[in-house]
Amino acid sequence: MKNFKKYIFVAAFVSSLSLIAMEDSGLEEDGALVEVGHHAERVADFSAKRASWDTLPYELKLYILSFLPINVEKLKEFFDYSLVSKDFASIITACDFSKINKYGFSAEEKVTLVDIFLKAAERGDYTIVKILIERGIDIESKNTKGYTALINAARNGHREIVELLLNNGANINAWSNCRSSEDGTALISAAKNGHIGIVKLLLDRDAELDDIALIKVASKGHIEVAELLLSKGANINALASTFSPLYSAVLNNDLEMVKLLLEHNPDIDHHDIVGYTPLILAAWRGYTEIVRLLLGHGAAIDAITKGFIRNTADTALSLAAHHGQLEVVKLLLYHGANAKLQSKVGNTALMNACMEGHLDVAEELLPYSEINAKNNDGLSALECAISGSANNKNTRANQYKIIIDLLILNGAEQKSWCLVS
Repeated sequence: MKNFKKYIFVAAFVSSLSLIAMEDSGLEEDGALVEVGHHAERVADFSAKRASWDTLPYELKLYILSFLPINVEKLKEFFDYSLVSKDFASIITACDFSKINKYGFSAEEKVTLVDIFLKAAERGDYTIVKILIERGIDIESKNTKGYTALINAARNGHREIVELLLNNGANINAWSNCRSSEDGTALISAAKNGHIGIVKLLLDRDAELDDIALIKVASKGHIEVAELLLSKGANINALASTFSPLYSAVLNNDLEMVKLLLEHNPDIDHHDIVGYTPLILAAWRGYTEIVRLLLGHGAAIDAITKGFIRNTADTALSLAAHHGQLEVVKLLLYHGANAKLQSKVGNTALMNACMEGHLDVAEELLPYSEINAKNNDGLSALECAISGSANNKNTRANQYKIIIDLLILNGAEQKSWCLVS
């Protein structure tokens, strides 16, 4: 307790000196302006009553810990003890950071007021953010990822703090370290996380509407935010790593988002770096309703991939067949997909189905296919089925046998080496 009184004395002494240089400074509490010097008296008052640390007002805790002549690491205790009942004097000695550290600082970290400022904005501690702004904190301070307090507040949905920061001059268009980051700006961060109130606020304050915002929103399924961004002129054909908003929505299997985006006339056949259009992607994944929707809006049914993956230059039909997507195969065939097209290595959709042992798909494709067509290795659908059976003896063995019998029954030519009884 002697040590504690010593610290309180120093705090009071420092605070009295601070009044000389900070005559006009103050801290707001309960709607009133409290002079800094008055806090020193309150510190002594709380000491006399042996008040619990967690009963102290936030601004008083900050005041105490920012003026006490202790190692800067002790500032962590401001967070450690705001959640637990400890005797006021115990802040000087107790440091069990790992168990009760509210903001996640480790005992080894050198914690500064900037760290506290950024964490407070992230966690929604309005009072602390306000006090530190009033104390002259650099409002554009960044963490190691380049996140400002505004980005932290926006990405975590703290609208009041966002407004506070903006009202105090925060750069609304500040970027994090990476321009392709999901949390690149406050607007992108808020949009990606579905915080529509913050998105509206930022747009009303003339935040720049970067292309990546709509892409991130489309990938996360935030319909209302997407509608808002589109109403403000968001680029429907924006690209990030060759992903468009439509492609991102398809990747997320988000039918409602796809519907919304299609209403705004996107480039429906834009492909990613490996040549997958939204239709090819949906067919491969087996997203039947999205395939139906894309076809209804005129997607190119026989578009081919560039062949970077598997080096095959597939179509939506051949990929659906390869992955056993029966309902998609039926839908594509109904809309006129060409089952006779051959990929870069010469495979047809039927060959893919036979190679993978997808009996139901092979049956569906047979009437539309050239049964004795050869791929670049000289293999027919029958030979693909026999090869697939040999490579997958323990999986779908019975289906392979039925496929082989089915192909022979429908006129598949047999070489002497592949005769099947």
